[in-house]
Amino acid sequence: MLAFEDPSCVQCRRFHENTVPDIESNIVDAGKGAYVVRTYPIIYPWGKPATQALESAFARSEGAFWALFNQYFATQRQFDSDNVLDRTEQFLSESTDLDGSVVVEDARSKAHDDAVQADIAAAEAAELPQQTPIVLLFR
Repeated sequence: MLAFEDPSCVQCRRFHENTVPDIESNIVDAGKGAYVVRTYPIIYPWGKPATQALESAFARSEGAFWALFNQYFATQRQFDSDNVLDRTEQFLSESTDLDGSVVVEDARSKAHDDAVQADIAAAEAAELPQQTPIVLLFR
């Protein structure tokens, strides 16, 4: 399964909270398949810096990436373009093994923009609609 999700998308939050646990237990944990997420920040403006932070976190720690991804969905209404990176730094520093300031510095400088753009390009090349979540199933 390949999912394109935007951390600022309300529908993605619902999918992530209500459906992803079933995917993990019935497919991934059962050894029947994999679940891959690609970020597609197209809904609200704060999704773009959040996606930069997600890729910067992933470059250092897959666990921190998933913790941050979950945090964005769990506290989605608290974010806007002005505070997303400050809140991201605080969360990472307090709740993961990463130095949040380093991740946020990378996000601001778009140090991992190649990964962000690769996800966006993949969605565009597949001519996916400008909505999220988009879930593709492969056999």
